[in-house]
Amino acid sequence: MSQFNRCPSCKKWVPKGDSHCPHCGARVTPWDVAKATVLSLLGTTDHTRKNLLCVACNRVVGEGADVCPHCGAKQTSSARLARQLFGDIPSQRQATPVLLGVMVMLFVLQGLMSFQRPDFNLFSFLMGGDRLTSALLGGLLGPFIDYGNQWWRLINSNFLHFGAIHLFFNLSALRVLGPMVENEYGTGWYLFAFLLTGISGFYASYLISPLAFTVGASASLFGLIGVGIGFAYRERERRQQQLKTLVQWAVLGVGIGFLNIIPMNNAAHIGGLISGLAFGLVLSPRTASRRGFRRNLGNLLGYLSVALSFLGFALAILGRDETQRLLFG
Repeated sequence: MSQFNRCPSCKKWVPKGDSHCPHCGARVTPWDVAKATVLSLLGTTDHTRKNLLCVACNRVVGEGADVCPHCGAKQTSSARLARQLFGDIPSQRQATPVLLGVMVMLFVLQGLMSFQRPDFNLFSFLMGGDRLTSALLGGLLGPFIDYGNQWWRLINSNFLHFGAIHLFFNLSALRVLGPMVENEYGTGWYLFAFLLTGISGFYASYLISPLAFTVGASASLFGLIGVGIGFAYRERERRQQQLKTLVQWAVLGVGIGFLNIIPMNNAAHIGGLISGLAFGLVLSPRTASRRGFRRNLGNLLGYLSVALSFLGFALAILGRDETQRLLFG
């Protein structure tokens, strides 16, 4: 029986019982070997040694470090995952944490509004949310757009969720996909792409299923996948692995939607994916982030996206009476 194992990072032989590779320093425990095997089957490669490098400055930080001693960047698990999947150094910009915080605060607001009703049930709210508060805050309802001129529902729906599980999965995906796009395009273009693809996805849902009541950030998430596929295709000679991974994610997500295993708004997902793909194919990250007109345009569009989002929720709050009239007559 062999007394050696192969290192999952450098593929060189390591004596059994050793926890780290003497050649590259990667961990070679049975768990690490099994994880590398699973990732290779999924089309990704687990370069465990990357966990010894800072996710921001690419210098050695040592295994288990929470903060880089060189640049001070936090070594979060989501940043490491993004690095393993896409091979990029995730951005240290803060737009994604802000988006995450906004969605959590809106979910708490939904809970506080629901709590005021005598029939409030905490377990039911956490599992499936509350339809009434979602409608009042701007969940997508086609008839309200048609007869109430509430166009802002196409915006607000991107930030609302039906329950804690729905919120958790979308936030987890955003923590990986958000830095990928922001790192390539800059914060302004990233915020614009997030909102644009979300609106496009919900508009597709509105056209195909005008009576559907739907919320969630997944239209924008599929949009970010589309953006990633677009710019990875433009630079496919050096981004083959990233392109393959993102295409697999897109096919898997849309396929699950068609199988109807769990309730999904596939029209919104496909609409967001197509608009994101067009964004990534038309706008090159290199020109978008380069100093000059396009970078300034991206910053302006980012500010406008934030302002439009605030306006949407302001109109939803100011129009609560009108929404209740449309709901209850």
